[in-house]
Amino acid sequence: MKIGRFEISIISDGTFKLDGGGMYGIVPRVLWEKKTPPDIQNRITLGMNCVLVRTGKKNFLIETGLGDKLSDKFRKIYEVQKGNQLLIGLARLGLSAKDIDGVIATHLHFDHCGGCTEMSADGRLRSVFPNAKYFVQKQEWHDALHTNKLTEGSYLEENFLPLEKSRLLELIDGSKKIEEGISVQVTGGHTKGHQIVWLESAGEKACFLGDFIPTTSHLRLAWVMAYDEYPIELVNLKKGILEKLVEEKHLCFWYHDPQIPASYLKWDEKKNASVVQW
Repeated sequence: MKIGRFEISIISDGTFKLDGGGMYGIVPRVLWEKKTPPDIQNRITLGMNCVLVRTGKKNFLIETGLGDKLSDKFRKIYEVQKGNQLLIGLARLGLSAKDIDGVIATHLHFDHCGGCTEMSADGRLRSVFPNAKYFVQKQEWHDALHTNKLTEGSYLEENFLPLEKSRLLELIDGSKKIEEGISVQVTGGHTKGHQIVWLESAGEKACFLGDFIPTTSHLRLAWVMAYDEYPIELVNLKKGILEKLVEEKHLCFWYHDPQIPASYLKWDEKKNASVVQW
């Protein structure tokens, strides 16, 4: 698809499953199961919809999925389906890992940045994209390295620590323009250092929302995840972000939605944001 002069491609890294109650927090199951029916273990299917942005000068990736370092136990617990598809998707578009100039991670949870690193033939961890800068919030990097009992299961150091050693890491301190037409905004909420990505070219606009709003089923203000570390902060900002997305007609990218990877939004009769298919 096109956003102004930018060429945009959605590359799926497959699907996996997480606990439905975890994904919907305080929302009763009787409500959320109508949107996303769980399996017998109460898990729901989630997508991993990475986005490639080709500006005409540079190639940027937003998120990298789970990657290829998963154990059989991990794959079974999360029922990973068709994982490690990112490089295959790039190849279908005529690109290799060496063609990527920048990787933007909304945050460093394992399902968003696992594809940043890989194991080499000699057993060493290395960057998957050798010519890319990796853009991560300074706060997020700090929290990923200083976990607590609630967060330690979400951060796997093998996914991001090698980036520091390879000198490819660029830590951002707050909202910033990455490239002409590409900027990040710190939202907090899900994690303290979580960021979303704004795109704009030739008057057209888009937004990659990461885990700030992970699926189209999370558009209601109170529909947030149990995994969100700062839910009140998230809800307070969510209203203003949704108003901007609707009023300025942004194409929205939903990282975890297995059915709708992107859509526009409109107000419904109750003044709630709802999906407009593209």
